[in-house]
Amino acid sequence: MKLIKNQKKLVLVFMFFVSLIPNSAYAEQTSIQVDNQKKHFSNPYDLFGKGNCAYFAWDMMDLFWPVTFEVPGAYDAKDWVDLVGSKVTQNGKMYKLIKDKTPQVGDIVVFSDKDIGFSRGHVAFVTGINQNCSFDVKNKDFKTDIDIQVMESANYASNYNFPNMYEKCLYRSYRYSVMQGDKIVYPDMCFLRWKVVVGYQVNNGM
Repeated sequence: MKLIKNQKKLVLVFMFFVSLIPNSAYAEQTSIQVDNQKKHFSNPYDLFGKGNCAYFAWDMMDLFWPVTFEVPGAYDAKDWVDLVGSKVTQNGKMYKLIKDKTPQVGDIVVFSDKDIGFSRGHVAFVTGINQNCSFDVKNKDFKTDIDIQVMESANYASNYNFPNMYEKCLYRSYRYSVMQGDKIVYPDMCFLRWKVVVGYQVNNGM
């Protein structure tokens, strides 16, 4: 099963590079076609209008992370923060789900309902980070702007511009401005990632 997961990684790895292309050009890329029989785990979510942000984010976790954390299908996107602290053991290692306020490529970003203006919140998979720094000599003002590039889906994506498909789920590449100078655009936003628990030892019953 791990071999299957690695094969699927190769299918999508180029998307990390494609995601840096402006959206107008990215929209012209050919949709990814994957044999559904090769799925590693069963996605707990359903699609609505060929889309669902949580469905797609779960697929990206299952595809790119070394372990897949259990997510109840009843969880809205904003509820993913409640998974923080979850642990999974695999191949003699323990993995823990943690959150941070600073993005890294491969994270799952979680937006609250207040931040995104949607009652269920939103989740997306981070594929790139862009930081622009500037210094105003006259006012002695240092400014940092941070954008994140993501791959994401949404409910009823078929009604909007989500030009690509993975596992029957429509998705797109999109860019969010998360910091403008000293202003955090989405105050409740956080980033989920996995971490190996140091010092964990397998209990073999001896």
